[in-house]
Amino acid sequence: MKDIALIIKESPLFKGLTTEELKEILEGNYKELHFEKGDLVALQGDPCRSLMMILDGTVRSDMTDPAGKLVTIATLTAPDILAPAFIYAARNEFPVDITAMTDLTLMVIGRESFSKLLQQHITVLNNFLRMISDQTQFLTQKIRFLQFGTMKKKLASYFVEKLASVPGIEFQMEESQQALADRFGVTRPALARAIGEMVSDSIIHVEKKKVTVVNAVALKHMAAREG
Repeated sequence: MKDIALIIKESPLFKGLTTEELKEILEGNYKELHFEKGDLVALQGDPCRSLMMILDGTVRSDMTDPAGKLVTIATLTAPDILAPAFIYAARNEFPVDITAMTDLTLMVIGRESFSKLLQQHITVLNNFLRMISDQTQFLTQKIRFLQFGTMKKKLASYFVEKLASVPGIEFQMEESQQALADRFGVTRPALARAIGEMVSDSIIHVEKKKVTVVNAVALKHMAAREG
């Protein structure tokens, strides 16, 4: 793992600070927590009273409704922060279950120490406020996506996003169908049915985990349409 100051320098929270300033901030103000792949880092309802930044590894945040339905909210990697908007909430509890998808190292700064840091560094304060605003926008879009999008719209939006990350028309689905179903808040058969219909409509071609976009215009139209 790289030097901690170099890792956290890549975080939007510490944008604008020099490596020396970061080392000064870190001195005596943090501890590290380590988890193994598959460990539960936090449960929905657990206290959220510290800044927790990923130094190494990946986590998945899931929300479970009273009926037991699982929805994946986000996948986070270094140097993302776990639930930053809830650190100072009146009800400061984790809103999701957080699971380590790989071996994981977290940097933890207690709320009191973090409050002092915000008071002493206006740049970090402004960055933190911007992060919270951005996360609110992300969650608003996520709610709209889950509540108002059809299964095909959700899947098309995911494929368009994946397509934008590669130079050609092919990409690999890194997640299993069950993981995708959890992300979209649907059953695996419903997801498989939607994929099958898109293949039948000659929008995509699927071979194992490789997806080839046959009709990009139709795919983007499906992702953009209402309902």
